[in-house]
Amino acid sequence: MAFVPYRPAVVSPEESLAAVRAFREHLDGRRTVRDFDPSLPVSREVMEEILTVAGSAPSGAHKQPWTFVAIESAELKRQIRAACEQQEKEFYESRITDEWRADLEPLGTEISHFQSLCIEFVVITYDFCSILELLNASR
Repeated sequence: MAFVPYRPAVVSPEESLAAVRAFREHLDGRRTVRDFDPSLPVSREVMEEILTVAGSAPSGAHKQPWTFVAIESAELKRQIRAACEQQEKEFYESRITDEWRADLEPLGTEISHFQSLCIEFVVITYDFCSILELLNASR
């Protein structure tokens, strides 16, 4: 990706405040989605567009130092899922704080819920080595 110079918009303090408030309102509506329908596949073209957008996120010196790994191998996805489930199990059994557990209780979020998810197409990681370490740790 070629360097794109930053050209900040010049806005009044009132416009800035309105924009920040609108952005906060938008962010307040976000949620973690843990409900996937594997019968509704995501096309390769859609995933490529998603990765193009994600890859253009701002970063230091506009270098985008992340790696995106598309995984199509069912066996590798199974291994990654098993490693993720192991990490999630350890979190719920030994690392979660009482406050965090209380916050999650009304949502019904627990390890059994995580195990019903599927990894469909892509793993996004800042450091691919962390995926390999996760796989090795689960063995």
